[in-house]
Amino acid sequence: MSYSTIDPIISRWARRHGLHVYTTCKDEEVRAIRVTDQKGRTYGIGIDPPNAQGTITVRAYAWDFKKRHREYVVSLPELELCLENLWALLVAWMHER
Repeated sequence: MSYSTIDPIISRWARRHGLHVYTTCKDEEVRAIRVTDQKGRTYGIGIDPPNAQGTITVRAYAWDFKKRHREYVVSLPELELCLENLWALLVAWMHER
């Protein structure tokens, strides 16, 4: 399916936090954000387009992916809250020692 139904939600959420949403990667359409902490470690959130059932897979990861990553499958009404929660998680990961 298409990102068109979720793009307004993603854009509104990203603007609120001053984040850039990447829309392509290696010639593939994506929706992702990436941030780097003061130590140069990368973190991100990736959002899949809605599937045929209308659910959306959202993933968060840290630079040490095997240790810190989360994946959720949410409905359209749950997407913005999921993004907020994952952003809070990334911020917490960035401030861990």
